Amino acid sequence: MASTSKADLILKKRALAAAAFQRVPPVRIPDLLQSQVERLLREHPEVDIDKSITRMEAVKSFWADEELACSRQLRTLNPGAQKEKVKSWILATEQGPVKYLMDDAVAFAARSMPSTYAALYRVLSEVKRRIPDFRPRQVLDFGSGPGTSLWAIRELWPEQMKTAFLIETSAAMTSVCKSLAEGRSPRRDEKTNDLVICSFAMNEVPSMAHRMAVVNYLWTLTHNMLVIIEPGTLHGSALVRRLRDRVMTTENHRVRGQYRGLYLPASDPKAHSDLGAHVVAPCAHDGTCPMSRNVNGGICGLIQAIQAQEAKKLDKVSFSFVVMRRGFRKWGAWPLDRYKEGAPVVEPSQEDKVANLQGGWMRIVRPPTKLGNGITVPVCVPTGRNATDASLEDIKVTKDNIAMYSLASEAEMGDLWPR
Repeated sequence: MASTSKADLILKKRALAAAAFQRVPPVRIPDLLQSQVERLLREHPEVDIDKSITRMEAVKSFWADEELACSRQLRTLNPGAQKEKVKSWILATEQGPVKYLMDDAVAFAARSMPSTYAALYRVLSEVKRRIPDFRPRQVLDFGSGPGTSLWAIRELWPEQMKTAFLIETSAAMTSVCKSLAEGRSPRRDEKTNDLVICSFAMNEVPSMAHRMAVVNYLWTLTHNMLVIIEPGTLHGSALVRRLRDRVMTTENHRVRGQYRGLYLPASDPKAHSDLGAHVVAPCAHDGTCPMSRNVNGGICGLIQAIQAQEAKKLDKVSFSFVVMRRGFRKWGAWPLDRYKEGAPVVEPSQEDKVANLQGGWMRIVRPPTKLGNGITVPVCVPTGRNATDASLEDIKVTKDNIAMYSLASEAEMGDLWPR
């Protein structure tokens, strides 16, 4: 009896881990891309990578400070003066805060492209895991830079992408993109897209008013999914939340009067329409982010390890993101629910690696911490009717529940947690 109980416990641990862990191994850029970057550097031996990267970061930091100062100043002005201030801000920055020279574009490909690729790969891996039948055949990338997203998509969905439309205002970045692709770029098409991506680009749009207009427009360009990624900083995370709220609020208010609620059983034909919007990741809910209610906000994001070309060297990239999809959130049985407390122990299967959207476990938003004989797991909990809201909670796990304690001891920020 004892041996059977122990075997069941081991099986339970394996099942929980298969269901909950969302992390991917350290990401390494494809060998072909690496060889193209090395060729690019040989063609531009004059580029001082450190100098160019330092210049770009300094310019971005300057404009972030300028925007913050402008936002604070607006609060002290009357409505008429506010309007004039916004106009002057837009005119002063209408060409964009960052001007990329050829040296900058080459330096970006050599130094920053691996971290951008790793963030994109991690986010799109989660999309693939949660929606296994999704196929991005037509893609639009706003602020595409050297075309990093195309490489990540090719790696995750080989031969699936047929057309792509790249939006990039920098001639230098466009030139580098073509050089890296070397004839492999798919043709461009302006029709509706399966996937629209905006990665590390919104913070370079000159004003918040412009950003809201851009995200509204990008949402109209996809009939399926929109991905937004920004740096994992207070500013970046707050920006992602505001863009998320704009899309979700605008889209769901548009249809709220037509139907009772925004969540339908999968059997309802309207559940398969493009009405409404829901969050694929990282949120398990479609309401306002609970971090928005804090005075200082907070960082909701992930940290992804990067495997450098030197075998033993690891780097990391921190980022905030949101993936939104058209349509009502489908509601029904969730395969992972079999691992909830009290559920029978079953053998993990390939299906357990799929974290779909129907039941919605909680998401771990901070690294779990050990305290005494227990572990505290900070999570974002879906609340309200049909997960229309959320709250932040600390779950205490003790050794009395061995399977859950084992899960907590290995869990990382970004993993799922059973409800």
